[in-house]
Amino acid sequence: QLSAQCDLSRSCFGTPPDLTLGKKRLKRNIEGVASECILRVAIVQQIEERSFRDVIERVDDSEMLRFFCRFYDDPVISHSKYATLVNMKFRSRNS
Repeated sequence: QLSAQCDLSRSCFGTPPDLTLGKKRLKRNIEGVASECILRVAIVQQIEERSFRDVIERVDDSEMLRFFCRFYDDPVISHSKYATLVNMKFRSRNS
């Protein structure tokens, strides 16, 4: 009966199910991509000395890099969006 009351209270108060299951969700920026994901892709780009397009293709093709960059089963961002976000962060620091 207690679990039924808990389920009822969740539905009454509108608590999202991901919070009740204890799953951690990444914070997303205005483009819908977590800043941590962008940072991790930038790390891969620097280590492997690749262009914007090449690093996105490499991450998309490698299951290990998808997990490292926190994309998991989600689609990887396009190289143009990644380049825009990286350049936007760099310009905001130099201003």
